[in-house]
Amino acid sequence: MAAEAIIGQTHVFQVLFIDIATLQPIAVINPSIDVFQYDGTGARVSLVTDGVMTSDPSEVGRYIYPFAIDLSFNDGDTIYGYMTGQKPAVAELALAEQTVNLVSAERATGGGTGGGLRATFVKGG
Repeated sequence: MAAEAIIGQTHVFQVLFIDIATLQPIAVINPSIDVFQYDGTGARVSLVTDGVMTSDPSEVGRYIYPFAIDLSFNDGDTIYGYMTGQKPAVAELALAEQTVNLVSAERATGGGTGGGLRATFVKGG
C-alpha cells in the first residue's frame, strides 16, 4: 500500500528493519535512503542519493528521513524511497522500499474534485 503526502509539506520516510531469522528489530549499520521518481519516458530521476537516515530513539531498528515535497511536483506524481542498511556482523543488506503518492494541498483539504473523501478502516468492537 502506498503512502500519501501533500505537495509543499514534509513527508517522513520511515522503516523498521527486522531480522528475518529472529523476527526482532535490528539496528543496522549506515542506514541510507535514495529518493527517486520516474519521468515521462520511464527513466529513473534521483531526488536524493545516499541520504543519511537517523535512528528513532524510541524504537530499536526504526529509522527516519524527512523529505520536503517541493512545490514543483504535480498532483498525482509518485516518488519512491529505497532504504538500506547493513546487518550487523554479516555482509548482507537489509532493504525496504516505500511508494508515496503526492496530492495537492487543495485536494488534500477537500477543495478539489475528490471532495476530500478518504477511506478509513477501523476495528469493530
